[in-house]
Amino acid sequence: MNKICAVIVTYGNRAYLVKQVVERAREEGIKEIILVDNGSPKYNNDSLKKLNVNLITLEDNTGSAGGFRKGLIAASKSKMEYILCLDDDNILQKGTINYLSSFLPLTNDVLFCMRYYDERFLTKTKRELEIKFLEKDILNVNSFCYFSIDKAINTIRRLFSKRVPNNKEVYRTVANGYGGMFFNKHILSNVGYPNEKFYLYFDDIEYTYRMFKAGFRLYLLSRYKIKDIDQTLIKGKARNMFDANNILENIRHMSAGKLHYGYKNRVALEKNYLITNRFKYGLNRFIFYNILFPVLKLMFYIKYKEKDQIEYIMDAVLAGEKMKL
Repeated sequence: MNKICAVIVTYGNRAYLVKQVVERAREEGIKEIILVDNGSPKYNNDSLKKLNVNLITLEDNTGSAGGFRKGLIAASKSKMEYILCLDDDNILQKGTINYLSSFLPLTNDVLFCMRYYDERFLTKTKRELEIKFLEKDILNVNSFCYFSIDKAINTIRRLFSKRVPNNKEVYRTVANGYGGMFFNKHILSNVGYPNEKFYLYFDDIEYTYRMFKAGFRLYLLSRYKIKDIDQTLIKGKARNMFDANNILENIRHMSAGKLHYGYKNRVALEKNYLITNRFKYGLNRFIFYNILFPVLKLMFYIKYKEKDQIEYIMDAVLAGEKMKL
């Protein structure tokens, strides 16, 4: 398959991961690989230069939004017709490219290879797989800072419902991550590129949801999956700032930068894209400011005798409310 250009974004000291991703992509028949080095150290960049790829070196880390923006702009100028985006630890399952090729020619469809966090689709009911319910579930519409009364009720309801495999191979979706995204590059002329204002966190959701809102059909494929060889997320070592089960500990151990972009971008995404019912949004916003956040702040101080991390969150939330996309 000589029509595909792969776009990979890396950072830090991850050349050892990128090498494996590039090797598997080539084994799968991908001839052109655009690799964006997002401000990694010189010794790491020197290792990347040995991979014989189209290397774009950025002096500073522009985040996933800036990195994929640079990579996709370069891919738009390629002679290749299709683009496959990969994170720097995404290993393609053998046979993936032949499988993706079976869907060609793609015009208005965007395909996503399933990753470990997508496996929740495998036990969704027929009703839960309808587009209107996917928007509510995946995007958590009308939430504020990820809090939603509807989401809380649905979470409780699922605890008492039996989940059985639905055995589907192709699922409709409304948004997803960059890794494993496959599409015809003509879509770029319609939706543009990732928004650099996001820097990182939710930039991929904003970008792919923008594709959906522009009328393109998004599909999640379960037959061939992406393997994430950096196991920190899977093993739980990486912290999710919105994980209600461990929220205090996660917040305490996150950097100010991660807290800032995570909370700011989530609030900005909600305000600019996800309001379908202003009463529900306003209610969730009221509860967050007047009940949830004060309680969270008090619990955090009682447990750790600190308050700086919590104040970073409030600063980020306020910045997100002011952010226009």
